[in-house]
Amino acid sequence: MQSKPRRFLKSQLVALTLLLAGWSALGQAHKTIGARIVTDLIERLPEARTRHSAEISIRPNGICGNVEKPSIYHHPLPDPRVSTIDYRLSLPPIENGERLFLTFSAGLSDGATLSEPADGVAFSVRLDGESVFQKAHRKNEWASHAIDISHFSGKKTTLTLAVDSLKNSSYDWAVWGEPAILRISPSSPRRQKRGPTAGVILVKRPTDKARILLVNDQYHRVQPSDQAGSRWYPVYFDTAKLEAPPTVAWPSGESIIAHFPHQLVIEQIACERTIPLAGEFIPLAMRVRNAGRGHYAQQNTKFFIVTGTKPLPSKFVPHLAPGEETILRWRWKSPSEPKRIKIYAPFIGGIATHEFNTYASQPTGDLVSLQNDRMRIDFIPGKNGYEYARIHGRDEDDWFELGVWAPLAEVTDSADSTIFSPRNIKFSENNNCQFATFIHDTDRWAASVEVILPKNGQPMRILHQFKAKVDGPFFRATGPSIHLGDGTFGAAKSWGLFPGLEFLSGPEPSSNPRDLAPPNNHRFTPHPNKVTAPFMAVTISPESKLPPTAPDFYYTPDSLNSRSQTGTGSPKRLPSKPLSLSLAWNPGQKWDGRLSLPTAHFASPNQPAMANSHHLALSIPSIPAHAPEHPGNSFNPYPAEAGQSFSIRAELSVTSGNAMRSFGEWITHQGGLPEPNPPPRSFTDEMALCRTGFLETVRG
Repeated sequence: MQSKPRRFLKSQLVALTLLLAGWSALGQAHKTIGARIVTDLIERLPEARTRHSAEISIRPNGICGNVEKPSIYHHPLPDPRVSTIDYRLSLPPIENGERLFLTFSAGLSDGATLSEPADGVAFSVRLDGESVFQKAHRKNEWASHAIDISHFSGKKTTLTLAVDSLKNSSYDWAVWGEPAILRISPSSPRRQKRGPTAGVILVKRPTDKARILLVNDQYHRVQPSDQAGSRWYPVYFDTAKLEAPPTVAWPSGESIIAHFPHQLVIEQIACERTIPLAGEFIPLAMRVRNAGRGHYAQQNTKFFIVTGTKPLPSKFVPHLAPGEETILRWRWKSPSEPKRIKIYAPFIGGIATHEFNTYASQPTGDLVSLQNDRMRIDFIPGKNGYEYARIHGRDEDDWFELGVWAPLAEVTDSADSTIFSPRNIKFSENNNCQFATFIHDTDRWAASVEVILPKNGQPMRILHQFKAKVDGPFFRATGPSIHLGDGTFGAAKSWGLFPGLEFLSGPEPSSNPRDLAPPNNHRFTPHPNKVTAPFMAVTISPESKLPPTAPDFYYTPDSLNSRSQTGTGSPKRLPSKPLSLSLAWNPGQKWDGRLSLPTAHFASPNQPAMANSHHLALSIPSIPAHAPEHPGNSFNPYPAEAGQSFSIRAELSVTSGNAMRSFGEWITHQGGLPEPNPPPRSFTDEMALCRTGFLETVRG
């Protein structure tokens, strides 16, 4: 491998040779200008109208010629041949000297066979029906294009991306790489004195023959323009891994070098405790993301959180590459009396807000407790009634607090969120079980909860019932909502299990982008068809470690490359033996008397809420009919009628041992595994079928 100085010298010598041959070095001679992405067509795809396709989907890592780019996969049909994606856009007006460019790369994904009968595709672009681009493509490589659409600025328009399957659709694995509309402005973003930069180079295509564009030591063959193709050729650059700004050489023609600015936004502020106690120090957190395409390297921007009228001390943001985020943390002494807390944090372009309650540090009345030889649950009275419960597991001769159940019940409808905190909980018992029940009425909803804890160590049964008092849509009714580690061991764990979705070792996070690219990595509220077994569990043990403060993208504790990141940090409170808390349910239960499949929530740790704990919960209505699977997608509220009832049934259990032992006990409790069906074919036939699948039936 060449050393950094030698590679740097090599690129400079190549550029110098080209300069002596009559080329112009744009990196020094051309005035730097600014570029902003006004429309990211990948982000806007869910809003677009798609027609006549075998598949149109987002590919965060589309690959052509072994080069990855964020992409839209666009597979046409054989009939009708032309498949389209229509975007309704309002293009911004531009000032004197500014331009709008549509940039994209077109290609056929790696793996597509290009031999007969495959005949490739034809890409085309239209704006309000006017053809601005058309080009056939039959290569496993990217072809980059930029189209000047400045004459459409300030207008509402329909942008159409189309793919024609030509004679047939065999291996028509078409992809649009990094499709976006750029605004190029003579006023450049303020350049950083040091640190990496990112931007785009646009060169006007020659009219006679192909020429070579050199960016650092990479060669780009720029084909000449034609009447139906693009007049410009784009190259995106990012100097994050380079020793110097890009060295650019282009033999002739108009050219532009534009730099992207950074854009720091506050994504979220939150209290990291589910049950913060009044009068104690409370952890507050802020998630800051660089939403721009440029690097943030100055490290001179401060952010702060305001509690009441007093801001907390400002904190600096570290270097952030495009799309990267960081979390800033504070410890704040809360008022001595329980109250509703409102916090906010201003930033350029907006303000982030958050509200939460603090709770009495000591119960304000009598606890209501249920226990057997495995677990104990204490319902805690507070300012507004019984507000939450603490769950304990048997640890030798003592009890170890595993987590909190909060809220006890909640409904979110079109008017507001209603948290049910009963004034009284009725306790009773017989020879076999202990019972705790409560009913809480509001103007819009009535809720009742029944908890049954068998004395023989069987799982605790929980029944939530909700009754609507008025007509109207509701978004979510939450049953058991368990936060493991809140105020005790935090985000530490030894195992996490959600069959079919998660099998986590040590502090490995759930919904890891190492496994699937966003947004498909989000398994916090999965589609019920992805759940192998309706069971979730988290294990805490004496060996449990806290997650690393800054894991890399591919972090996992069982990887050799990640062992150095795992660290040795352990929480102060750990049990003397492994304890697992699990939540299970019957997916076939009819939660409204007709529909089944309640929604499961699993976050370990609870990243969506920025909470220093693990979240296991059940709610209704179901995904995907009424609730979104991925964060940010819209709800389709359930139309509740006055007098209509809903229910959620679940089981909560504590096991001495790891998550797999807990899962084994659950299987035994369900009656064991059924006998497998006889094999449908012999081993030899099965191997032949597998060979056929691998070698002959791979289709796009």
